[in-house]
This record gives sequence, C-alpha cells and structure tokens, in this order.
Amino acid sequence: DELNSLDHDLQGSLLRILENGEVRPLFGSKTKPVKNLIIGIVNEDPEIVSREKEFKELKAAEAFLGKVIGSFLYKNFYSVKKLRPDLMYRLKRGLYIRIPPLHERREDIPILFAANMRKALKNLNEGKDLSFEIEMDALELLMKEDIDWPGNIRQLEAITKDIASKAYEKRKETEPTGEVKEVEIDILTVEEVLKDNYLINNQVNDQ
Repeated sequence: DELNSLDHDLQGSLLRILENGEVRPLFGSKTKPVKNLIIGIVNEDPEIVSREKEFKELKAAEAFLGKVIGSFLYKNFYSVKKLRPDLMYRLKRGLYIRIPPLHERREDIPILFAANMRKALKNLNEGKDLSFEIEMDALELLMKEDIDWPGNIRQLEAITKDIASKAYEKRKETEPTGEVKEVEIDILTVEEVLKDNYLINNQVNDQ
C-alpha cells in the first residue's frame, strides 16, 4: 500500500524480486525461489510521482545545459521523485487499474455516504444500528460539481462522521427520553458541515 512512499532502495529490492523471482534470506548465502502475487497501490498519479516527464525533458535539454549541470539536476530530480519508473512499468506489465478520484465519479457519493453514515451512527448509538433518512437536496449538495473532494473517499468519510454527529445530537435534543430511534439528515446540517470544512462558501443559499 502507498508504494510511492516506499524507500527507493526498497523499491529496487522489490523490483529485483519481481524480475528474478527469488530472494535471499537475511544472513543467508543462497537465494530461494519465490512465486507471489504482488499488488502495488499508489495514492497519487504514478506518472507524476515517478517524475518521468521531467526526466525526459531533462535528457532532451542535456546538450544545451551541459553534462555537469545536467548531472546535477538529474541527481536533484532523483532525490525528490517518489516512485521508480522501472518498478512502475514492471508492475504495469501485469495489470494496471486506475481508480478515478471521487470528483470524477460523483455518482458514487450517495452510496458511499449512506454506507459511512450507517457506520458513524452505529458508533454514536453504542454499537446498535440506527435508521436514518436523507433529504434529496442534501445528497445533491454533496454532489455539487464545484466540490473537488481533494481528500477523496477518506475526506467524504470524515465529513459524513461530522454530519452524523450533528444530526444525532439535534435529534437527541428533541427526544424527551433522550433515546434516538431515527435520524434525519437535512440539507442545513450538510451545508453547515461543508462550510465548516471550507468545501462550499457562505453564498450557497443565494445560488
């Protein structure tokens, strides 16, 4: 997971395992064959974190930059890139699946929001399942095109927890016994949380 955060030398070791199909045990002198399924996950665009484009441009400009400057720039680029291109292409040789960011698949937001809401309300309700209703306007607000969701699903999960907490407390205050049996998720609660997290501005009601 998060292969782009793995140390460069360890990425090289993983590449050798993939290429040679063998490992040498710690303190051992002989290699042993291995046959494993390796799944590498990156949380950024692999083309960007490997800085492949910059390396190609640097190579093309080497003639006019000179070898000394070109070598210096190459070392600096190498030190800040996060993913080895050779490892990236070796993994892509098998199967490469790109999961679009949340803002490119807004149709998934209602399903993800509902699933996270069930989990959040269950935690608030001492481990007991709690039914809830969501206003259509509230869902439409979450799906607004000008919300980029830079934190993707994890950000949606955090936002859902805040909405669940506010909606739960609101309903609890209206129950004479303090026992919550059902929660309503209205647009005002969703709007309040989105504003608190700077995902929408204060003019949303005027649009």
